[in-house]
Amino acid sequence: MIGELFQAVDAGFASLLGEHARLTLWAVASGVASMLLYKFTSPQQRIRELDVEAAGIRRALATHEGEFGEALPLIRSNLAVSLKRLRVALAPSLLAGLPIIACLIGLDAAYSEFEFSPWGPPWLKWWLVGYLLVGSAAALLTKFALRIK
Repeated sequence: MIGELFQAVDAGFASLLGEHARLTLWAVASGVASMLLYKFTSPQQRIRELDVEAAGIRRALATHEGEFGEALPLIRSNLAVSLKRLRVALAPSLLAGLPIIACLIGLDAAYSEFEFSPWGPPWLKWWLVGYLLVGSAAALLTKFALRIK
């Protein structure tokens, strides 16, 4: 179902854009959608609070000059805060993968024989490499531009 829907939408763009441009457009759209979905499903304020708390603990560890045994409570606190952050961000992170997975299903149906790069080793020519590079760059730019934690 996703493949057929994707191919119909992609065919609409085919008269306007070439294969490279369409693949790039899909990669950018799915990368941005992934980050926006993460932003709106994750508790950004709670993540920021945990980051501040972890930074304070790391500073205390960095300046600790006593015995290793005396630093164990700080080490445990650092681990506990890190695990809390992981627990808070895990479900939204997994949910954010859905636009990428949906796009990959459609792209596999439409671009299975397409070579993204005309040069280099066979793995570099594969459409998936181009999609992942462009999509990852779009996601990271969105994350930094919108200050998503």
